[in-house]
Amino acid sequence: MSQTQQATDAREKLLSDLRAVIADAEQLLNDTAGQTEHGYKAAIAQFERKLKNARRELNRLEERVLSSGKNALEATDQFVEEHPWQAVGAGLLAGLVAGLLLGRK
Repeated sequence: MSQTQQATDAREKLLSDLRAVIADAEQLLNDTAGQTEHGYKAAIAQFERKLKNARRELNRLEERVLSSGKNALEATDQFVEEHPWQAVGAGLLAGLVAGLLLGRK
């Protein structure tokens, strides 16, 4: 599985977990009005568990993004060292295209 696919899957899992946390928070607010203290504490404990899981997934996603960013920087650096004139040409072409697009407006 590619890093891009892993990051997408991790992002979808995180979003799913965050949706669950929000739904649990809404349910907690609805349930606390008529709940006994025991029910309230159980709902709070469940909410805290889901929040911790969402935080853990967010940290994992952040680590993956940072890792893939570092890998991309290293690959770019290696390419520029091995092919300096091609890198200059690519930069020139990108600048030319950007200038043409901005000039049309």
